Amino acid sequence: MKKIVFLSNSYTIQGGGERSLVQLIEYIKDKYEIFVYVKREGELSKALHNLGVKVFFSELSWSRKIKKQISNYINLFKVYLAVKKIKPNLIYVNSGDINPFGVRLSRLLNVNIITHIRDVFDFPKKDKYLFHKSNAIIADSNIVKEMVSNFNNKVEIIYNGIDKNKFKFYTYEEKKVKKQSLFGDFFLVANIGTIVEKKGFLEFVEVANKICKVLKDIKFLIIGSPKPKEELFLANLKERIKIYNLENRICFMGFIEEIDKILPLIDILLFPTRKEAFGRVIIEAFASGVPVISTYSGGPQEIIENRKDGFLVKVGDIQGMYDAVIELYRNKDLYEYIRKNAYKKFLENFTIDNIAQKITRIIENLSS
Repeated sequence: MKKIVFLSNSYTIQGGGERSLVQLIEYIKDKYEIFVYVKREGELSKALHNLGVKVFFSELSWSRKIKKQISNYINLFKVYLAVKKIKPNLIYVNSGDINPFGVRLSRLLNVNIITHIRDVFDFPKKDKYLFHKSNAIIADSNIVKEMVSNFNNKVEIIYNGIDKNKFKFYTYEEKKVKKQSLFGDFFLVANIGTIVEKKGFLEFVEVANKICKVLKDIKFLIIGSPKPKEELFLANLKERIKIYNLENRICFMGFIEEIDKILPLIDILLFPTRKEAFGRVIIEAFASGVPVISTYSGGPQEIIENRKDGFLVKVGDIQGMYDAVIELYRNKDLYEYIRKNAYKKFLENFTIDNIAQKITRIIENLSS
């Protein structure tokens, strides 16, 4: 059985990249012997342990600061000595930011490396990420492929995928009954993701303020938690909600690990992201029969066909988001049309079975 070492410099499963990694490993773990390096113990390591794979801990970033160079090489040498005993057939890097570490490790081990890029970077003139030394690059959207192609032409777009059996597609009546005990009779609009400014949470609050002035049976949910360095942004967000006197209309629900239990109960996903490589939560909404309103911000416009299986508006267009929410709220025929088309697109394009088969083909071609 071939051995694959996965590298992830995270420890949570809040981001779409980590959730996608767990699902990929779950799909292929019986075909390969899997070893995973993560930043430290946390939700990610717990999920991987539950899959029965071997998990190790290390800092995998590669700082460009001169004073960090010694610690860079110490970490690299420690991981190299441990992984050398495994004798892997392939190194699989789960994000672009740890590509420099992964490339150096693969060169020491003399094995091929796949870099899976799931985010949008601002590149300097020099390819500091060493993408040109990856044997293959998987990009999760066309915007990512265009970004990386200047450094490496071995790039293949493979969208993120999810388990078609995990999320439930409820009828209107089923959803109404199931959400009654948790949320009452309110129409629910949510934004889901790590609470950072680029995910459009400020815009989300502005839309909520505008809508709450005309609709009384609607609530807005913020599902997610901030990164450690984003506590100030969260405080500012809560202060704005307080100024608008919307504490009872906008609810913070924190990070929910089993998002599949809540997402199918939501009526609209409002995702006003400013810049997005893909937007995994969009296809999770598709799988749940939840209409999505998002932005022309990269990945979302590759997933959504405007007014057929979702809505797209310009980044920062508060009025456009407002109009889309109101239209879906009032037009039940349009609401059903959008969500059924979205679910059909999910089944045809974004199931983990389809995605994992494409990734497995690349792994087989490169694993020695």
